[in-house]
Amino acid sequence: MSGRVDLSVVISTFNTRALLEACLRSLLEDLARSDFTYEVIVVDDASTDGSAEMVAAQFPQVRLITQTENGGYARGNNAGVRAAVGRAVLLLNSDTVVRPGCVSSLFGALVRRKQPVAVGPTLLNADGTVQRSCWRFPLASLLGNTMWLFSLKLLNDYEVWDGRTDREVDWISSAALLVRAVAFVDVGFFDERFGVYGVDVDWALRARRKGYRFVQVAGPMVVHHGRASWGEARARMYSDHLHSHGLLFRKHYGPLGLALYRSVVLVNSMIRMLFWGLLAMLGKGRLDHKVAHFRRLIRWSVMGDSRL
Repeated sequence: MSGRVDLSVVISTFNTRALLEACLRSLLEDLARSDFTYEVIVVDDASTDGSAEMVAAQFPQVRLITQTENGGYARGNNAGVRAAVGRAVLLLNSDTVVRPGCVSSLFGALVRRKQPVAVGPTLLNADGTVQRSCWRFPLASLLGNTMWLFSLKLLNDYEVWDGRTDREVDWISSAALLVRAVAFVDVGFFDERFGVYGVDVDWALRARRKGYRFVQVAGPMVVHHGRASWGEARARMYSDHLHSHGLLFRKHYGPLGLALYRSVVLVNSMIRMLFWGLLAMLGKGRLDHKVAHFRRLIRWSVMGDSRL
């Protein structure tokens, strides 16, 4: 497609054929009712379930980019953003369903704000309940949890929101996130050293230093199934979770920040492992998997991650 459009929707997918089909149908139906120009880009990250073939056959109006190897969430989204020609970019996970009127409402919220912002809708679980979609930055989250600042209501953890008014937060999940395209010039693309976890919070930390604010917008809604690409790779995803958190603390808070994070993980893991180990000794069921889980955390806290 040549020339500029108002909005580019970028969807990176890996082995989510059925969910991707539902996502595209809901998205295109919603976009058809909009009054702005748009394009939809799907980046298939070397899926083996026929996702790319389904898009080509059923959605010829969608721009399809196929990757020859699975390069990860950040790389897939970067490929889509680089190909986009929209003045604004909506990042959307393939395991989402767009509620009617969502994209127009979200796009309007972005246009009305002149300051540099990123806006996100309300995320819903499949049963219609509100899904958490925003958090404090990592250091504030760590201190808030370990020092009971959240429990004592001394620091807002963003858990409670009635969805009736807009609210500014530290960062929003990239499962559904809308920004002006210039944001990727100002801030840069996603850091491809991250796997799945940490991509959006790292970008948000960099964006905040450039003056960007993140706003959850009341009204627009997106159903998010979550973790649809995990499949049988839970062990790898868990490892990615640890690696990403370690990389975040080292990158944004330095060696001392990383040491603080590892220390907190170590102390919490030792206490919990002793607790569950005691229950196992008392015959309260097989808890080997819980003990093994905390052993992995302790090992990571002490040994670190060679990738950092």
